[in-house]
Amino acid sequence: MFDPANTPDLRRNHIVPTEKPQAIQTISTPQDVIITLISSKAPPAKAQPEHIAELRDLGLLKKTRTGLKLEPYTTSKVLDDLAVAGAISALAAYQSALSDTPPSYFRLTAINNAIKTLNTKNAANLLQGAYLDYQFHQELIATSKNASATTAYDNAIKPALWLHGAKFFEISDASHSVSEHDRLISALEKRDALRARDTIAYHFEYAIRVLRKGAIRKEFAYPINSELAAASGG
Repeated sequence: MFDPANTPDLRRNHIVPTEKPQAIQTISTPQDVIITLISSKAPPAKAQPEHIAELRDLGLLKKTRTGLKLEPYTTSKVLDDLAVAGAISALAAYQSALSDTPPSYFRLTAINNAIKTLNTKNAANLLQGAYLDYQFHQELIATSKNASATTAYDNAIKPALWLHGAKFFEISDASHSVSEHDRLISALEKRDALRARDTIAYHFEYAIRVLRKGAIRKEFAYPINSELAAASGG
């Protein structure tokens, strides 16, 4: 469990960001639109232009000469892409911890804290939680200051991977995920490269096991539309 009393003093360690950190992003497209899209095999019949733009940015849709198409995310693709993301993340965590100039983990901590504020008893929060989690891992890559790793990650790994993967991720596993995030941040701040690398590697291995089991059992974690409407206040 995250204990603020044990959080290192970032100012004392001289790793306060010198520039205003990038804002934490949220999804503006209605959740029922995205959940229906993820569970179907066709682009949304009705969606606002700004929603279409966001769906493309998230990697859920692509524009072709014949119109909008769904980006294919089979279970095998989700698992394979997560394995790639895990490999790049392990390298990034190791290099981040060993950086000559300690990076700021201010935004990494802020994103993890945002995930903690979500009501984990409400399955409707899976979507926003998945997008926050994507940003957490993207920020980890950025702290490595490895331009090649950042480019490879951004080209291969899209938010859509997290949004599709979360459909098999039980909401009860959220607390386990943020606890691992806490351990990762602690290792990074202590400049313990091996522990940081191993923590993030295990984090992805665990997620892949959970998703594989959920896919085999066909346990769809996102709420259906009626459940989503009923839970929208949570």
